[in-house]
Amino acid sequence: MGKRAHEPDEPRPPPKETTCHFWVKRKNRYCNMIKKKGRKYCGEHSYMDQEQPQGERIPCPYDNKHTVYASELDRHLARCNSKPKPLPPCHVENCNIGKVDASTLFDGKAPRDVLANMDRATFDALVTRIRGWEETNGGKHALQQSSLLGHAQRLGLLQQNRMFIEFGAGKGELSNYVHMAVGDPSKYLLVDRKNFRMKFDRVLKTLTTFWERLSMDIKDLDLSKVESVKGEKVVGVSKHLCGAATDLALRCLANYDAVNDGLVEGLVFALCCHQICRHGMYINPEYLFELGISEEDFAFMCVIGSWGTCGQRPAPEKKADADAGSAESVEMTKDHVDKKRKIAESGEEGEEEPEHCMDGVDVADREDGEHWSGLTFAQREELGFQCKRILDVGRARFLEKKGFAVELVYYVEKATSLENLALLAVRPSQKQ
Repeated sequence: MGKRAHEPDEPRPPPKETTCHFWVKRKNRYCNMIKKKGRKYCGEHSYMDQEQPQGERIPCPYDNKHTVYASELDRHLARCNSKPKPLPPCHVENCNIGKVDASTLFDGKAPRDVLANMDRATFDALVTRIRGWEETNGGKHALQQSSLLGHAQRLGLLQQNRMFIEFGAGKGELSNYVHMAVGDPSKYLLVDRKNFRMKFDRVLKTLTTFWERLSMDIKDLDLSKVESVKGEKVVGVSKHLCGAATDLALRCLANYDAVNDGLVEGLVFALCCHQICRHGMYINPEYLFELGISEEDFAFMCVIGSWGTCGQRPAPEKKADADAGSAESVEMTKDHVDKKRKIAESGEEGEEEPEHCMDGVDVADREDGEHWSGLTFAQREELGFQCKRILDVGRARFLEKKGFAVELVYYVEKATSLENLALLAVRPSQKQ
């Protein structure tokens, strides 16, 4: 049990001499901010001080989580810690987006809602087309039980005197392990638009010869304008690159390689979260056209793709009798999905790193097959994986056209992660 709150009639303890006298009712304690000598309250709560009024306090234009005196606004804005930093030269708006999506597909309705209300004949025709597209691609990949770094080593990508760029770096854990495997001299560029607690940056910057973090969206990153990357042999790595971010990173590397022919030696990307792919950002629109996949088909495939990894829930009558083994087979319940979605959507500075983005997940129904599609859980799971692989093969084909030898491999068992496919690419001359 948590600590009991003070009863309403319980007297408050005396405030500390150096801190604010404002009582935070929700936390049952005084504000911990330091106050000026001779004042009762900190700057944030100084409006409570009737003896020394200083005018109106207004929200800071840079961050409305704190306030400032209206009379001191200009001085505050000049030194505010939330003041936006000047955009770096490598920031080029939407440079890695193939087509800015301004579509009004489905008249603004969510694709999963349109799919759920689709008539039987239309849905069956969609399923038939998806299975046909998957058969066109072959759909067979060798099962691999080693780690991402093991595959990178096998392909000859873990060499010194390289610039390793981690896209969607999060805490930078993967870069840390790459450095442990490669050693120095080697360089590391970590790219993520969010900030995280407990980053590995503090370890990297004390060990490696060069380390840099860019806090920006991959869609705006022009690697050719990053001073530390110019002229460097580059290897791209990632294990947390959800949906369309994978396509953005691929185009980012392709754009750099077009300017510096052959300097991108390869990449190792763990693929996930196909439900948040975007048609306008997909790396290989020519491939979609060749297969006859329309923008509507693409949107439906993204929804259906989530069926491959969203798991199942026991039927109500079986819940009470479910044993430990069957409980372990339930990969993701609706509550778990909702929790993960909230984490992924929070976007707050210092947030914990989510395992995968849950945005757009269409949670599968009970294991007894009761689902609006009329398909059993096993059929939905198979169809979901087919949608994922169709999109992944298109990514592989794009890299093959750029001169890379490409593999799609399962790098861990399903028990470790249902999102267990990796995209590997290397120059044929580099491959060991």
